[in-house]
Amino acid sequence: MEIHPVPSDDEEPPLPDEQQPRQPPLPAEEEPVELPPPAEN
Repeated sequence: MEIHPVPSDDEEPPLPDEQQPRQPPLPAEEEPVELPPPAEN
């Protein structure tokens, strides 16, 4: 049998990069702000 360490209640186990959200979810009422097109130099 393999014994896996049990994380404490105060600390959450780290999630893999695939499961971590890239950015916080935006509120349903607020629409994402679109960036203006880059100015051509």
